[in-house]
Amino acid sequence: ESHPTQVASGNVLNNPNFSTTGSGLVVPGWNTFGNVYFDGRAFGSYSAGGAAKLFGTFNPGTNSVMYQSFKTTPGTEWQFSVNTLNTCSDSPLQGTNDNNLVAHIAFMGVNGAEIPGGPSENARNVSHPLGNWLNTTIAGTAPAGQSRATSAARASAGAGDALISAMTSSMFASATARPSSTW
Repeated sequence: ESHPTQVASGNVLNNPNFSTTGSGLVVPGWNTFGNVYFDGRAFGSYSAGGAAKLFGTFNPGTNSVMYQSFKTTPGTEWQFSVNTLNTCSDSPLQGTNDNNLVAHIAFMGVNGAEIPGGPSENARNVSHPLGNWLNTTIAGTAPAGQSRATSAARASAGAGDALISAMTSSMFASATARPSSTW
């Protein structure tokens, strides 16, 4: 008798710890737009490497985004994990600041358009304390009619910034395994 099981791919992100350094708007391995910067300061790194710094574009309805996209198939489970820091050293998210950082998995159809309903979670906003790292993990299953999964972090319009470091994105494909023992 065989049992279905989940087989993890491991971290599929390119440069998840920002150990390949960049400068300014160049964040190696990542697609970016808006206000996304490489940050190599030691306090801003969760693990060896560096961090990415995101803040809003100051234009309502436009976001700063960093993302990577991967081929996938319907039914594949995806997980995205991001570590964020609301730093006291820069322009922190506090008070009346309306900026926030969102972790999102977007499933894209064969026509390139996003299929609504991909998981999103607010990873950082003014309600989170200054100076501590916070992990946010989200998961979702690729729906029918899609061909790509995109792991993204985005900052909404407004002032204040957040640092991101040590990110992971994994896919879990169904497989059939033989039991190693009888239960």
